[in-house]
Amino acid sequence: MAFTEHLYLSAPYDTPEQQAVIERLKNLLEEYAFQVFCPQSLFLDAPTDPEALAALEKERLDAVNHTKLMLTVFHGNRVHPSVAHEIELACSRYIKVLGLNCPENLNPEGNPASDYTGKLCTKVIDVPEDDEVLLDPLLSQINMYYGA
Repeated sequence: MAFTEHLYLSAPYDTPEQQAVIERLKNLLEEYAFQVFCPQSLFLDAPTDPEALAALEKERLDAVNHTKLMLTVFHGNRVHPSVAHEIELACSRYIKVLGLNCPENLNPEGNPASDYTGKLCTKVIDVPEDDEVLLDPLLSQINMYYGA
């Protein structure tokens, strides 16, 4: 798959609650005509064949390489290990990272967000329950990176 510029949305996808957060954010962004790539959904029903897994990993890396901004979801100021890996991957490629902190703690085993905020994440904004309240700070941060 060839990618044009898009938003890369990295978040834990292990539980139905985490998946609901991803779907909410993805749908909200797509309503505003953003192309959103969410790598965790690739691996939800991933094949066990090594070649097929390698193809999925290549698709994920291609997506990273074609974004200016990675959105990463924290839950209750905790960072899921897969998201931590993606933050580090983005930073190694000089990609800006915007943290989205959801108040509910859906990954209690994750790393403290303080390990990433201000160091690897350019900015962290809180994700309220109301989409209308979220839109202004989220869109203003995205527009800042894309020059819109």
